[in-house]
Amino acid sequence: MPRLRNFLSTIVLLISNLWCFSNVAAQGRQPGWALDQFCYPGIDGTAYASCVYDDGTGEALYVGGEFDIAGCQMGLGNIVKWDGHTWSPLTGASGTGVDGIVHAMAVYDDGSGPALYVGGEFTTAGGSAVNKIAKWDGSEWTALSGSSGAVVEGFVYAMTAYDDGSGPALYVGGSFTAAGSVTANSVASWDGSEWSALGNGSSNGISNTVRSLTSYDDGSGSRLYAAGRFDTAGGITVNNVAAWDGTNWSGLTNGNGLGVSSEVFALTVFDDGTGPVLVLGGEFRKAGSITAEKIATWNGSQWETLNGTGDLFQPFDNPRADIFALTVLQNNKGDSELYAGGDFPVVDGSSSRSVLRWDGTDWSLLDETYSRDMYGTVCTLNTASSMGLTGVYAGGSFIPINDSAFTTNSVSVWDGSSWSGLFDEAGQTGLNRPSDELSVYDDGHESSLFVTGDFSSAGVGAALGIARLSESGFSTPPGDGGSGLYGSSIDILSEGEGAGMYVFGYLSEKYGGTGRNIYRYDGAVWSATDPDPGPLISDMQVTSKIVSHDDGVGPSVYIYGRCGNGRCEWEYLVAKWDGQEWVPLVGASGLSFNGRINAVTFFDDGTGQALYAGGFFTQVGGVQANYIAKWNGTDWEAVVDSNGQGLDGGVKCLTTFDDGTGPVLLAGGGITTAGGSPASQLAKWDGSEWSPLAKKPVQNLDGAVSAIYIDETNPSGPVVYVGGYFTTIGDMTVNHVAKWDGKWSALSGPNGIGVDGPVLDLDIYDDGNGPALYVAGDFRSAGGGVSSYIAKYNLCSSSDCPADTNNDGVLSPTDFTAWINAFNNDLSECDQNSDGSCTPTDFTAWVNNYTIGCAE
Repeated sequence: MPRLRNFLSTIVLLISNLWCFSNVAAQGRQPGWALDQFCYPGIDGTAYASCVYDDGTGEALYVGGEFDIAGCQMGLGNIVKWDGHTWSPLTGASGTGVDGIVHAMAVYDDGSGPALYVGGEFTTAGGSAVNKIAKWDGSEWTALSGSSGAVVEGFVYAMTAYDDGSGPALYVGGSFTAAGSVTANSVASWDGSEWSALGNGSSNGISNTVRSLTSYDDGSGSRLYAAGRFDTAGGITVNNVAAWDGTNWSGLTNGNGLGVSSEVFALTVFDDGTGPVLVLGGEFRKAGSITAEKIATWNGSQWETLNGTGDLFQPFDNPRADIFALTVLQNNKGDSELYAGGDFPVVDGSSSRSVLRWDGTDWSLLDETYSRDMYGTVCTLNTASSMGLTGVYAGGSFIPINDSAFTTNSVSVWDGSSWSGLFDEAGQTGLNRPSDELSVYDDGHESSLFVTGDFSSAGVGAALGIARLSESGFSTPPGDGGSGLYGSSIDILSEGEGAGMYVFGYLSEKYGGTGRNIYRYDGAVWSATDPDPGPLISDMQVTSKIVSHDDGVGPSVYIYGRCGNGRCEWEYLVAKWDGQEWVPLVGASGLSFNGRINAVTFFDDGTGQALYAGGFFTQVGGVQANYIAKWNGTDWEAVVDSNGQGLDGGVKCLTTFDDGTGPVLLAGGGITTAGGSPASQLAKWDGSEWSPLAKKPVQNLDGAVSAIYIDETNPSGPVVYVGGYFTTIGDMTVNHVAKWDGKWSALSGPNGIGVDGPVLDLDIYDDGNGPALYVAGDFRSAGGGVSSYIAKYNLCSSSDCPADTNNDGVLSPTDFTAWINAFNNDLSECDQNSDGSCTPTDFTAWVNNYTIGCAE
């Protein structure tokens, strides 16, 4: 019978090699990275330019700058389209986007129809050579060609369409000496077929960098205005701003002063009802002879300032405050409002803003209810009345702060009453900043995955460092006070009188918070473990962590990390809350750790549960303890084997599991040897000896391990998932996350392997759609798709995925090898048709099960 089985298995193996895995595409809920699960909120870089353009399918906002991701799209090449619902790339026949920074955009009709023109620091667009400027017609990228060539030497920073009387043309400004084959100093015009300089001779154009271009009619006729950082235009002194009338350059002076005192970044035209004026914004402090802090107006004959009467003049009266963008919006009353964007460190005496509004009389904050609306710099402003919303679109490099719900990274829109995010409706939205801890908690109503980190939004709402993820998506933590909690560390005590979710962070005074503290949620309310924690806790840095534990005599909470502000007796320490007070674990010596503590856990080495701490320290309690130490109840001791050998590198994470030989403590970090043997970032401690996780041959991880999760539900034995700073294991690419089940394997699909940045924590959670491995860290993509600082890797259980014969949670050709073994040895996994026997017909059933994949 075994010979028959082996013969049949050989036939089946041949059939499989020839057909099964080359033609079967398993369907259903397949293992692999989830697509569109955590799309990016906004864009993942800086927006320097924006423009409204209709490519024939309706008006849309185009955003350019330096970024690769927007919403659910990646590989964008520094430019993207927003239609009011989704982000989409600008892809031509040969490629997507441009290969360098975009600084300027404008719409111009060269006679073949309106098109979007893009300028900056790039050399290709859509995969074709264009050199700093290109044309997008809605479906294809093209260079600006003609008898004078297509090349702009240098960089392009500004563009506008303007008719000087000889016909409409695209005017381009920047820092260059030639346009095509024409000598043109920092400014040139393109009429659809030819480049032209602005002026004659070697002194044509402008002497240095042009940052902004616009047209303005002061009543004597329309002229083109150029501004930036330059001394002369057409050979005459102008001081950073000049006017072109189609023939000659001129400066802006009222007889008492010429131009402005320093660089200008933005120009616009504004009419407050008394007539249009040219508005300049930048870093200057004088316009002509008058004081004008960063903003001024020119009416054709004189300079005026926009100082206002209130405290909001302060942001401009700050050496670090600059205006980078200006735009005008007609409000619902029919009045025009001027908006200024930039980086204003102090507003109204206390908080910072990035956008302010001028109504013709005074400056005002856009939303008085927010202590801050966005943190960072606004580089571009644009107004639009389509895309379902009339408002001011802001772009730059910023993130939402505090209660600024619904703003997105680097792009946002103001509708006249509040900021809104530009969230991609093609998928769910993730986090706006890195995450670092994951924990599953069931409050008695619903099991949820809680995540903490350096984020201020999760999904489409505000979430200050802590968010709850369930089947319905992201939300703030449950219970009274959850929306006022800013968390930086989380842990779950699942049993005992003190069972609950513990969070280290801030709770708003509105909910009874006392500043930085450790708060407990019991399924209904939040409460502080210690109403008056003192400097030991209130001065712990936000990077400090907590762990909860029931030692048999009741619940205990431990905090470990660094105590700042110089008010603590110990800089690095572990402290325990015993229900009455905080007790620092320093032992008889009174000494603590001499370096950072990264991880704490409990492990029973056979003598009872004990606290272990790992990190980047070499001494604790006055004794030598390289990178890991044990608290024996009264003092710290080194964790070394019978030869006095321990670890040779820093520890970033600790966990425990049964590896088949009994309970072990598993340490991950930057470890190369453990107990004198090669360890490759992972080492096991059984209570007396150190050993590597993987026996020989040891496959080297090329970076540190910072997260470990043990899945002990696998019938074939524990599966170890690890994450960190590594990208390869041996010669296998894994990209920051991998699986060990006796051998290493990568987490692949659907379009790539692993994630594109460091992994800081791992956990398995079932949101109602089956078990999945969740990954937290500092990354923006997973499996080749967008995944913003959190990712989901679908697993299959044996119940919903019978073809997963080796029970590793993944469908792959290795499952066929496992089925062959089950067939040859008459194991239960062989029975794929559930008839209670193992026969060759189970091969057909296995192929069918593999084709179907895992159940939804």
